[in-house]
Amino acid sequence: MKQNKIAQKAHDYQDFLLYNNKWYFRFLFPFLILKSVYLDSDKKGKRAIIASIFIPGSGDAFYGLYESLALGLVLLVSYLIYFSTLGYQHLFGLISLSFFPMWIVPLFLKFIYLMYLYVTFRTSVFNIIKINRGESLAPSKIMSFYRTLRRKIQTNNKIIAHTYREGTRRTRFNLVSGYFLPFLPFLIRKQVIKGLTILITITAYILFMTTIGLQSINNMINITNFNGDRRQPLVYGIIAIIFSLYIVFIYISSQTANMKAENAVLNERKILTLRQEIEALKNNSAYKIMLFLPIIGALLFTIIPLVFMISLAFTNYNIATGVGINRFIWTGFASFKKLFDGGANFAAFTNVFSWTMVWSFFATLTTYFGGFFLALLIAKKTVKWKKLHRSLFVIAMAIPQFVSLRVMYSMFHDYGPINSIITSLGRDRVLFWSNVDTAKTLIIFINMWVGIPYFMLLISGLLLNIPKDYYEAAEIDGAGKWAIFKKITFPYILFSTTPLLITSFVANINNFNVIWLLTNGGPMGQGTGGVAGGTDIFITWLYKLTMYNLNVAEYDIGAAIGIIMFILSSVISLVIFRNTGAYKKESEFRK
Repeated sequence: MKQNKIAQKAHDYQDFLLYNNKWYFRFLFPFLILKSVYLDSDKKGKRAIIASIFIPGSGDAFYGLYESLALGLVLLVSYLIYFSTLGYQHLFGLISLSFFPMWIVPLFLKFIYLMYLYVTFRTSVFNIIKINRGESLAPSKIMSFYRTLRRKIQTNNKIIAHTYREGTRRTRFNLVSGYFLPFLPFLIRKQVIKGLTILITITAYILFMTTIGLQSINNMINITNFNGDRRQPLVYGIIAIIFSLYIVFIYISSQTANMKAENAVLNERKILTLRQEIEALKNNSAYKIMLFLPIIGALLFTIIPLVFMISLAFTNYNIATGVGINRFIWTGFASFKKLFDGGANFAAFTNVFSWTMVWSFFATLTTYFGGFFLALLIAKKTVKWKKLHRSLFVIAMAIPQFVSLRVMYSMFHDYGPINSIITSLGRDRVLFWSNVDTAKTLIIFINMWVGIPYFMLLISGLLLNIPKDYYEAAEIDGAGKWAIFKKITFPYILFSTTPLLITSFVANINNFNVIWLLTNGGPMGQGTGGVAGGTDIFITWLYKLTMYNLNVAEYDIGAAIGIIMFILSSVISLVIFRNTGAYKKESEFRK
């Protein structure tokens, strides 16, 4: 009876929230039902509730859900290490900077930790409510992966043991020889393509490792003693490690395939002949051949450069070490320390980070809502020559971005057409590109000219796909134009374009063209530091650090910035997308 009352009370609160859809009601919801849930829980549930108040994710860990606890412990330990070393000095003013209030940093990190603690606490309360009602929780991904892997290993071991016991002498030879010569059983069974593929791969690996692979790994570990191009041991060492991991995958896959083939022979099932293998490659397995080149391309041009860039962040590689003036060594987190030590690099980082976020936010929203407005305007029944209007904006989009941006730069140049008009009116020239605030404002407005046509075309197509029945039903109910837009048009378009908004935001974080072609990241030396300019974003600052001015090329700092950009972009993309309706309610939307 008590359990039913608690469950009903939880339902009452949920119904209450439906009619009081304010953020503070939703925020307070887990606290409103906390006492009821606690009294209704068993000892395990009560311990889980108490633990979730102090350590994020610990409540779910009582029920085998370890993901949030792992992240929570990382955040907690990281914050404690930071606060015990530098955080308390930042908070109490023992370390202060003239250009940035350092006390904000520990408070901001503490806020992030508390918000994560609240989120995990809320999740734990909801999960315990489900358990009290007799409902089951979704299994832990970590434990599910572990159990699945263990089950597969146990199943394979049983099949191997059964096949070895019941098989012929040839079966036993193939099973045993496969551990030492993985390609041999396939050649014996006349599975020529598989056997030759494994043989060629293993031979290539042995030749690579005996010639340069092992030496490259040794040079990467003892990088200081290497004579020659300082980047070579890193590149070849990374290739050797990736190749080794691939060989491990090939070896495990060959053992599984060998076991399945021998088990098939034991149970008198046919295995593919050479001709059947060729036919399979033409039909069912053609994707393996077609994906081979893209995978190699991704390895060569994405994964290896990414790992190489990450590796550089933990070395002292710069122009001096590159030409052999200084020793090239592993430095651990020294590059990050140099970036956040409170000097010129940190001054540049704070300014570049803030402007990057402001630029990305406004560049995304202005182009999106500008395109939205134009699409709605052109879609109106009273507007004539719709095709002509759309074509004009397509032409604006089709012009190479380089041309558009350089023309805009010239128009607002100190001696450009705009200033010529201003001086002809008897006024002083306006130095548009020499003032940081003016330059930033111009960048955002010029980007609207470049980006609005794209969103206008996209949203124009989406507007045509909104079912007319929605509008007819709304008009019958007496809804006005604003209500129709608010309840039908905007939610529909936003739902469909949310993933694109996220990718546009991340793309603007890395939008090199607009910033560089308009201002080169300048004006220089206005409230920043190092080689960073007043309108630099992360990507242009990174370019300046590594390529623009070779006299101060700091690849280690640039690599650290690259890692920060990668983390920033990926976290923003994943967190925002997973909390949008486009991710959570996709199936409902399709209905």
